[in-house]
Amino acid sequence: MYLGNIVTATKIEDPHFKVCRKVETIQKGLPTLIVGWDKTKELYGDEVSILHKEISPTTCWTFSPKERKVEYEKDVTNFIYKCYNKIGDGIPYIYVDLIHDSRKKIKKIIRKIYSFERPIIYVHEDRMVYLYAEGMIFGIDLEIVSYLGIDPDKVVTKLCNLSGCLLVGTEIFNKYNDVMTKINNKVKFLPYLFDIESDG
Repeated sequence: MYLGNIVTATKIEDPHFKVCRKVETIQKGLPTLIVGWDKTKELYGDEVSILHKEISPTTCWTFSPKERKVEYEKDVTNFIYKCYNKIGDGIPYIYVDLIHDSRKKIKKIIRKIYSFERPIIYVHEDRMVYLYAEGMIFGIDLEIVSYLGIDPDKVVTKLCNLSGCLLVGTEIFNKYNDVMTKINNKVKFLPYLFDIESDG
């Protein structure tokens, strides 16, 4: 699972970034950082300015460590931080509020959930269920389910019967622990991370 591309000859230790020497080998559709003013000029010619590091909304450049080391380190760190913080951008999160939502709204959400072909479901600490499908994330609080007199295990079982993939326990959380810490433990995005990693 890549979150961005970094075009550089310098070694960068982050498994979630595609580090490549040539811009032709980047993974399309991801934010890209090109390292080196000379490299940037070679690729873009007069289209770039030394005063502006943004080449396009998804492509930017920075100096190489030999050109300006402090600026290079700062820009690479900022690029990586921004890519991690873009996780989940544009993905609507729908919290299923069984206490405050109207019955009509809850029924509509349930119908939508049942319409999904292969949702990815993550059960977090037997307290929350997060369901990802069709670019949406739904959250169901199992403690509220229990408070309302509904058996949480039955809810999880029903969701599992729909699911193309059920993620449970600490093993799956630990797999994404490094990403989770960088996105402030927003566990609702875990099924989405699993999905984008499965897609390649």
